[in-house]
Amino acid sequence: MYQIQNPINQAMGGMAQASGTYGRVMPNIPANQKPKPTVGGAMMNGAGGAVMGAQAGTMIGSAMTANATAAGATAAEAAAAGASAGPWGMAAGALIGIGAYLFS
Repeated sequence: MYQIQNPINQAMGGMAQASGTYGRVMPNIPANQKPKPTVGGAMMNGAGGAVMGAQAGTMIGSAMTANATAAGATAAEAAAAGASAGPWGMAAGALIGIGAYLFS
C-alpha cells in the first residue's frame, strides 16, 4: 500500500510553527511593550486620589466637628477643626494617587 500524507496533519504542523514564531516576535514589537509613566497619567491618578482623599477628609471632618462640639468647643472652633480635614485629605489622596501610578 502506498502511504498517503494527511493534509490536516501538515496544516496543523504549520500552524504550530507559525504560533511559536508569533509568540517569539510579539514581545519585541515596541507597541506591545508596557508603556512608561507619563505626566498625564500621574495627573489623572493624582486627581482621582485627590477626590477620594477629599471625600475621606470630609467624613473625618464631620467626626472632628462632632467631637469638638461634644468637648465644649464653640461653634466656630468646631467648624474650623472639621474644615481642615478636607484639604489635608485631598493633598494626601493626591500624593497617594501619584505615588501609586509612578511606582506600580
